[in-house]
Amino acid sequence: PRLLLLDEPFAGLDERRRREAMSLLDQTRHRFSLPMVLVSHFAEEVIALTDAAIRLDGGQVVAAGTSASVLRAGETHIDNFFTGCVLGPSLVRCGNVDLHAFVPEGVSGDIRLACYAHDVLLATSEPTEISARNVLWTMVSGVETAGDAVLVSLAAPPIRAVVTRDAADRLGLEEGKR
Repeated sequence: PRLLLLDEPFAGLDERRRREAMSLLDQTRHRFSLPMVLVSHFAEEVIALTDAAIRLDGGQVVAAGTSASVLRAGETHIDNFFTGCVLGPSLVRCGNVDLHAFVPEGVSGDIRLACYAHDVLLATSEPTEISARNVLWTMVSGVETAGDAVLVSLAAPPIRAVVTRDAADRLGLEEGKR
């Protein structure tokens, strides 16, 4: 198709299937450069799957712009999606990055992973003495204020993180920062 029109496409799906469907739609959108119009009552779906958004209230446009800019404070459950290949019991290769992940027993081959943007931690120096096993060095490719939160886009692999405005200020997050 030249355009995909989606009206509440994830309604009626349980959380696991909703995230799987969102991942597939995100992959399709990027692979085929497919423009789409998405109608949803859930900000996390809009942010995860679109670049621009229009917020309606009572049939009137109350906000328009980048998807993150139309967020209200607290609407920060944004998914990051990854497609990869299982290398071992807890290792998945996504592009040229190997990620430690919980892989269900017996799963092999291609796999889709997702993580919330608010679960991504940002640091300007190498963290030590932490339980996290995936430490990736990348560059900030965008910073958008979304209410009291800040949506930070990272370059490669493409990941989004949500942090407080105070944390963004203290880390000096800006485009091009490592």
